[in-house]
Amino acid sequence: MLNILIEFLKNKVICEYYILKEYPYDDNFLSTVFTDDCDNNDGIQPNSLYILNLKTFDLTKDNIIKTLTKLSNKNITLILFSNKEDNIINKNISNIFVQYEKGLKISIIYIVTNESVSKIINLLLLQINQSYLNELNRIKKIYDAFSYISLKELGLQAILDYFKKSIGNPVAVFDIDNKCIASTDKYLDKYFKIKSSAIRNDFHNLYYFAQTVQISNNSSNKEISEIFFPITVQNNVKAYICIFEINKKLKDTDYFTLEVATTATLIEMKKHIAMKTIEERFINDLIYDLINNKVTDEKMLLERSSLIGLNIKGKYSVILLDIISSSKTKLKNPNLKHEDIYDKIFKLASRKIQHKNHHCIIGKLSNTVITLWPMDEQDVEITLASIKDVFNSIQKKIIEEYEDIKVVSGIGKPVDNLKLIYKSYRESKDAIALGSTIYSKNAIISFKDLGVLRLVSKVDDRDSLLEIIPKELINLKKHDEKYNTQLLETLRIYLENNGNASKAAHVLFVHYKTILYRLEKINKICNIDLENYYNHLELEIGLELIKVLSYNNIPVK
Repeated sequence: MLNILIEFLKNKVICEYYILKEYPYDDNFLSTVFTDDCDNNDGIQPNSLYILNLKTFDLTKDNIIKTLTKLSNKNITLILFSNKEDNIINKNISNIFVQYEKGLKISIIYIVTNESVSKIINLLLLQINQSYLNELNRIKKIYDAFSYISLKELGLQAILDYFKKSIGNPVAVFDIDNKCIASTDKYLDKYFKIKSSAIRNDFHNLYYFAQTVQISNNSSNKEISEIFFPITVQNNVKAYICIFEINKKLKDTDYFTLEVATTATLIEMKKHIAMKTIEERFINDLIYDLINNKVTDEKMLLERSSLIGLNIKGKYSVILLDIISSSKTKLKNPNLKHEDIYDKIFKLASRKIQHKNHHCIIGKLSNTVITLWPMDEQDVEITLASIKDVFNSIQKKIIEEYEDIKVVSGIGKPVDNLKLIYKSYRESKDAIALGSTIYSKNAIISFKDLGVLRLVSKVDDRDSLLEIIPKELINLKKHDEKYNTQLLETLRIYLENNGNASKAAHVLFVHYKTILYRLEKINKICNIDLENYYNHLELEIGLELIKVLSYNNIPVK
């Protein structure tokens, strides 16, 4: 508002003016005080014009210091009036006031005129009132524009673009993981460094936070102020609207514009989040029915699947991502609530999967992410390799973010239509259950990779598998436990290397003759001819079954 005051004085030939001191603050005048009595300035409101007629003012040093001190830190603009005929004041006013105001947060304008003070003030107030009227009309125009954008459903990007136009600064929406959902400027998509703690401020019906940030992808690389408003759904923060004071500092009147623009963005975002929630629920319900073989009406299946882009006759494979964590799981982000882990992982997995293949359908059931992945008829092996690459990337990111968390992925075989999805789902579950006995705790296991263990998936009573294990292997296991030897593991490695003792020695980091000695001992305990190929098959199956039963805490005796 100080610029309006100066512009007014420039255009008026009835007075001379001098800017003795200009302090850079938000200069929006809320009230005007015309006084000759400095003792009355205790009740003056912040953001005010304070007017003194120097003809009647006591210009002693103590009185000047007393007046300036009381006005400081209140965002005050002090206007000093004097008569042109008073030569002494004209010569000394600059030195007197500027000398004593040093260090005080105040702006001072000196006006010299033969006109009455009241006339100048009335003209000035008319100018200020007109300025406020213009600002109110501008805000109304902005309100009408946002209402039009919302009613026409032009979308979030249209709202943000007009948001930027109305306040003159870049705007973006970020989710709770600091991922950019939409922005007016490309460089805002990159992560920015937070340089100060966020401070809460209240404004009418809204509250916002302010902090200092540094945008990594901004060419200027300077620190700027960021103002952000939380978007809440059912009292849970889902995203933030962020305004970056890059082009200019926001004034008080800008916050009225901000309230209108933010409200429009909040409504649009809440609508977007609500629609996304409904879509996720619809997908989860359909996936649940498919994997549990509860879809009997083909017409209904066609209608439901077509709504989310599923091809009822398409070839799909089910991929499961199981997240297994305990109450002791530590979060590297201390501000994140423990119950949000699965939701964050689901979003991470969804982004990476959709980036690789946007035709995938992704759902979430409890702590499991379920993906229906379209399979290429001609290149199933290539597609399978691509799936493993994506899920390997997801698992690495999860392990980086969390400690003491187990992530296992299972891939079922492709099925020829949606009604058979439940088969691929069961296979992906078996891949996790059985493959976990062989592979590392954060493995990606295809049902196809299980080999002979696929036969185990057909057996409901896992205890009955004990009958299939050769007694010779059970005796060998007992020998290891009694004498603390590694004969069972030696036999496994030997068979995995197609009966090549030299390769087995290399894997186990022992001498070749040590392997030969162990094999001879195994032969004596088991009384099995290791040169016989058919014995190899029986032993391999038995060894895998021992692993499966041990994984399921079933004692092998």
